[in-house]
Amino acid sequence: MSGPESADRNEDPTFPEEHEGGDLIGVEARGSPIYYDENAHSAFEARVDDGVRPGRANERQLGEDATVNDLIDDVRDRSGWDWLSERAKEYVPGAGSDGEDR
Repeated sequence: MSGPESADRNEDPTFPEEHEGGDLIGVEARGSPIYYDENAHSAFEARVDDGVRPGRANERQLGEDATVNDLIDDVRDRSGWDWLSERAKEYVPGAGSDGEDR
């Protein structure tokens, strides 16, 4: 998505750009923020419930040769994306601020 909704999402404290050592990739279609931890080469969710943010929910290791672009494609195939962060767009060839997020 782009436009005003994206700008609002970027400023939403529910989705901090960094959490528990991971960078925000985006929010998948079910509403869970997905983070990527480069050092651990893993992805995890950090959904806020009743104002409490869990550490690393549903953490999974990426395959040895997997890239962040592979993670983005995997989530797109499994559930879809509601929104991708500007940081995530850096990992996706050809994506930019005006690119399609889904």
